[in-house]
Amino acid sequence: MIMYEMVTGPFGTLRAAEHLVIRDGKITSDTLVFDTHEVRKAQAAQAPSA
Repeated sequence: MIMYEMVTGPFGTLRAAEHLVIRDGKITSDTLVFDTHEVRKAQAAQAPSA
């Protein structure tokens, strides 16, 4: 498991986790998951009000 923090201009710090499966010295699977909270928060702030 590898954890990332990426600083972006529009969304601030985004966090992600990457899970690697290694068999016989080779990566056989790679899953990357992002915490989308900051992106969703920015989208909600831009949503037109009814």
